[in-house]
Parts: sequence; structure tokens; C-alpha cells
Amino acid sequence: MQIKLTISKTGIRDPDNIASVESSLLRPLRSFLEKWSNTEGMRVPYFSSCSLTGPSAANPILSVISLQIGLERVDYAVQIIRSR
Repeated sequence: MQIKLTISKTGIRDPDNIASVESSLLRPLRSFLEKWSNTEGMRVPYFSSCSLTGPSAANPILSVISLQIGLERVDYAVQIIRSR
């Protein structure tokens, strides 16, 4: 038996909650990513070996890319919620 929830009991889809998260988390995060990409030029790091230990592991490029992908997914989900 499948039950479709029409009421968001968690409040995750509440427009006020979305606006709050947008202003307190997503907008500052977008600003950080934009500043970081302008500063770093989104250079691809040089890895001297396949190992993820040592100096190459300290480069934040992979974490930043992952963060940006996550933010894009959240933006898409919010767009879908707002279109309903």
C-alpha cells in the first residue's frame, strides 16, 4: 500500500523555512563558492601520485566541487518545490 504525503509534517517544504535556509545558508554558500572560484581560478590540482595522502590531499578542490554539486542539487529541488 502506497500513501502519498500531501502535508509536509517536517516543514521542509514550508516557504518560510525555505526562505530562511536560502538567506542563512544557501546565499552565503553561493557567495563563498563564487569568491573562491574567482580567487583560485578553479585550477585543477596536480597530483604527483595516485595516493591521496601527502601534500596533494590538502588541496580543497575536490571538496569544493562536491559542495558545488550538492548546492546545485538543492537549488534544483527548491525550484521543483516552488513550481508546485
